[in-house]
Amino acid sequence: MLSEVLFIGDEVTAAGFRLAGVTVMTPEKEKLHEVLAQACEKASLILVTAEFMEALDMQLQQEYMMKVSPMIVVIADINNSVPVMDLAVQVRRTLGILE
Repeated sequence: MLSEVLFIGDEVTAAGFRLAGVTVMTPEKEKLHEVLAQACEKASLILVTAEFMEALDMQLQQEYMMKVSPMIVVIADINNSVPVMDLAVQVRRTLGILE
């Protein structure tokens, strides 16, 4: 069973997660789709900054956000440069319980 938590985002935000012992990946935004596909094979929880998630086209964003396993959670970066959907809404959407 997969148990790794993985962070994908910018280097500055990644520093805090690295200090907490989380595996981090800081890819170029153009390679995000390939990196996410690899991460889905080895992690049970993937944290992605909103800025990086916006780099994907809308269809890919929806595909990744609807995945049940691994759960992909979009978080704010250290500068909060891109607004983030409420975590409770993300969880409900992933579980298929939309309001």
